[in-house]
Amino acid sequence: MKTSFDEIRKIASRALDGAGAPPGLDEDGGWACAWLEAAGYPGLRMLADLLDRAGPDELSAGLDKVTGARIDAKGRSAVCFGSLISEYAAGQGKEVSVHALRDSAYVIPHLANLAKRGVQLSIDPVSDVMVDLIIRPEESDYATERARVAAAIQDGIEVTSDSFSRVYAYSRAILVPQTDASLLSGAGAGLTDND
Repeated sequence: MKTSFDEIRKIASRALDGAGAPPGLDEDGGWACAWLEAAGYPGLRMLADLLDRAGPDELSAGLDKVTGARIDAKGRSAVCFGSLISEYAAGQGKEVSVHALRDSAYVIPHLANLAKRGVQLSIDPVSDVMVDLIIRPEESDYATERARVAAAIQDGIEVTSDSFSRVYAYSRAILVPQTDASLLSGAGAGLTDND
């Protein structure tokens, strides 16, 4: 099925909010999910898998083991912490390594935004196929990926209906039931302005 960047961002943010992700990090995770889908990564599937397995602790606990240029994620997912990890790496001014991180692809969108500043980050994940990730602005893959994302945002994004439906089901947790009273007090649409 084809959908828009913003629809993916919106349902992913709502799903994270409903699952207990901290304010702001739910929005960061939703944006990263949409960016990954636009770049051809399975952002929705990874998010749905996280929501299927995670308890509130995995989504709300902070990164408490940070020592210099080393972050021990303790098996937590990058879905909620990708932006924090990339901001920390940018502030260090040197390569930062991340260990025991799940769903490490969720760091890619945030680092793509920081690559202009020469951020380097190595990841030693728990369960990902990706063993080492370093994004450098001078690499041609970076420019190609950004162009692919821009085109997908413009033309729409092809996603699997199963992954979209799974995340959408989680996103409904923050919606209030439709009643005359809820509509009068400002409750609005679900995914689109027409539902």
